[in-house]
Amino acid sequence: DEPWTETVITAVREDSAVCVKSDPDCWITQLEQLDTIRQTDALPVLRPGDHVVVVRNFDSDSDQPVGLVSGDRGIVNEIDEDGDALIDFEAHDVAQWIIGSNF
Repeated sequence: DEPWTETVITAVREDSAVCVKSDPDCWITQLEQLDTIRQTDALPVLRPGDHVVVVRNFDSDSDQPVGLVSGDRGIVNEIDEDGDALIDFEAHDVAQWIIGSNF
């Protein structure tokens, strides 16, 4: 009963949507990919040093939240005991906390 299907990604568009070999007419957007992950409770595991890209606008979870915009890029500095990430985004001077449910 695995929710995943093995396939080959045959192309990636500029907006990061992927085309899979199992259905050449099927483009899967980043948001659809994330929704699939969230539905299976298989949240991504982040580690310090990982590079990340915001795919949906939202506010950070820091004491002084900032707006994060789709396309913002950052590097994970730290993961706390709850699984939340401190991320240094290029567009902001101060690293921002992001709770695990926003991954």
